[in-house]
Amino acid sequence: MCTLLIAYQAYSDCPLFLATNRDEFLDRPAGGFRYWPQAGGGFVAPMDKQAGGTWLGVNTHGVAAAITNRYGTPPDPTRRSRGELVPMALHEMTVESSVERLRSLVPTDYNPFHLLVVSSTEGAVVWSDGQRLNHERLQRGFTLITEQSYGAVDGGREVHLRKALAQKPSRESLVKMLRTSAAAGAGAIVSIPKMNYGTRSSTLIEWPTQGLPRIQHTAAP
Repeated sequence: MCTLLIAYQAYSDCPLFLATNRDEFLDRPAGGFRYWPQAGGGFVAPMDKQAGGTWLGVNTHGVAAAITNRYGTPPDPTRRSRGELVPMALHEMTVESSVERLRSLVPTDYNPFHLLVVSSTEGAVVWSDGQRLNHERLQRGFTLITEQSYGAVDGGREVHLRKALAQKPSRESLVKMLRTSAAAGAGAIVSIPKMNYGTRSSTLIEWPTQGLPRIQHTAAP
């Protein structure tokens, strides 16, 4: 699953603000943020210790990337880990070059996903249903991405979260949205005890007009 709340060029003093929850099996090992070196400039990201990839990161060129799964198709365990896609996106210096790199993917290599690639000046979403690859530019304002986005599911918790985003919330309100329960199909915190699955961590990424990006991360909802 996962929830990405994106304020892109919505605040005059902060061109980009991401408020995110990561949903995963509770016993899947993960580590906190660290620096990942790579040619041409590295990135900072947490690590999925099972497959070695990550779900969220920011590179030294000011590009951020974050991924969710996509509802509707049972995952195929023979396909490659979607955690490879964020490092792939962060290998590039711009959003445009990152999208071009991702467009060369063979969609049947990976289970369905939604992948956000964004900076303070441009943004895009690349997504796949496991058979076809699609992409579009990120629109100015507020955007929601979950496992239900881009036609994966009609209704569900996206309806309630989109209504909240339509109110043009403050940054403080976006953070409060991360704390809302999805128990009634309405919020951002997921808890499915019978599957040993739920919201594992929350991360805020803030790009002010002046100064360096700020990342806040907690290994808990």
